[in-house]
Amino acid sequence: MYRAGEIASLGALHAVRCAGRLLLVVQVEDKEVRLLDETTHRWARLPESDLIEVCTLSGPAGDELLLIGADRTRIIPRGALESLFARQPGPASLRHRRGRRHRARWPAGTQEHESWLWVRHAALLPGGDTYAVSDGIELAVLGTRDGELRRTIELPSRCTALTAAPSGELIVGTPNGLILFD
Repeated sequence: MYRAGEIASLGALHAVRCAGRLLLVVQVEDKEVRLLDETTHRWARLPESDLIEVCTLSGPAGDELLLIGADRTRIIPRGALESLFARQPGPASLRHRRGRRHRARWPAGTQEHESWLWVRHAALLPGGDTYAVSDGIELAVLGTRDGELRRTIELPSRCTALTAAPSGELIVGTPNGLILFD
């Protein structure tokens, strides 16, 4: 934990549009993730220690937030996402009146499943039914909602980046160039 005047260790900044909100998502000190709703300027906190990727999914009740971590994936439904911001009116509310922090919790209704490998790179595949993850050596395609393993591929070279093209191809960046999977 850091004190006033100290600089916190921040991870990558993610921006995603979900449920009509522009959310800025950042890992703070390998302990939690902070979300800023850019529209209302309200903050929320989640107890995620190793965030890799943030995406939006279409769900039965509207957009849902997909958080892919190093060891597990979580889906926060629209209603839970809205309630998360409703009870967090601003940065000052992150502290208890005596200066202690409230413990970050996952909102009710959050779905989660463990990953098949230690994730270093991730990409949501077109359609949103599956996503790809890599630990650097191996590539796995998983079901978004159930975490079921759909396919594994041993890569010929170390994965340094992972993304999906709108037409469905999976693109893997390696030190030796790109690998394209249909």
